[in-house]
Amino acid sequence: MRVLVPVVKVNDKLFLSPHFGRAPGFAVYEVQGSEIANVQYVDNPYRNPEEHSGHGRMILNLVSSFKPEAVIVRSIGEGAFYRLKSLGARIYRSTDRLADEAVLKLVRNELEELQAPVEEHEH
Repeated sequence: MRVLVPVVKVNDKLFLSPHFGRAPGFAVYEVQGSEIANVQYVDNPYRNPEEHSGHGRMILNLVSSFKPEAVIVRSIGEGAFYRLKSLGARIYRSTDRLADEAVLKLVRNELEELQAPVEEHEH
């Protein structure tokens, strides 16, 4: 199974990003059985909306190219949520800090599948 996670990379650790579209990067996990077989980190060149007109569309084109079967997020807006759903991806919510932990919880069926977008707003 291919799993996509928006992340913040700090040294060799991948942390779940609080925002899907503004994540500094994405981790693409290949899961086989109950184990992580491979992880690929990809920079998000479109994370700054003020620098890119249509940045949401460009981000979705980028992540769509990985053909994820599942996406794990902390929050996700309407546009990204419905576009990913239309591609057949199942979207799950996690409050874990480390992306690896969230992926392993997905494998163990411990994450909630989202039926609608959910956005967290920082104050």
